[in-house]
Amino acid sequence: VLELIQNEEQCQLVCDVWENEPFASKELVSAASIATPHIAGYSQESKYRALTSLRQDFIKFFTVDAVASLPFQYSNVSNFINSENGVLNAVLEKSFSIHKLSNEFKTAILGDSIDKYFEMTRKSLLARRECSSLSINYSETDEFVMDVLNQLGVEVI
Repeated sequence: VLELIQNEEQCQLVCDVWENEPFASKELVSAASIATPHIAGYSQESKYRALTSLRQDFIKFFTVDAVASLPFQYSNVSNFINSENGVLNAVLEKSFSIHKLSNEFKTAILGDSIDKYFEMTRKSLLARRECSSLSINYSETDEFVMDVLNQLGVEVI
């Protein structure tokens, strides 16, 4: 992969999962256009989905009443964005800055404490919300923007 990225101008790597984590290849991380420290699953929504799945399996396995077991409710409070200019940037920045995270990861991979960086970063992202928690006031009919918002799970009002 590294050879392909280095030799092909049109080839770009965006990666979140790395061989030998947390000790990823410094060369590969540095060559990636966007590199993140395996953060998929580190958001409120992903933790809720995992908890819901475990809850359903628990209920099924122990044949218990769904209402009586594990009284947990998730508050899906939407974050509202009111932006007509740069709507996609506003949505992505409201979630979190992937470019900032990528730059931090690329710097951290060159140091000696990459394992601590992985752990610290993942913990710091547990409060992160996914784009699917967002609502936006967007009245334009730009087909591309609407498709991206739909793919991200953003509610358009």
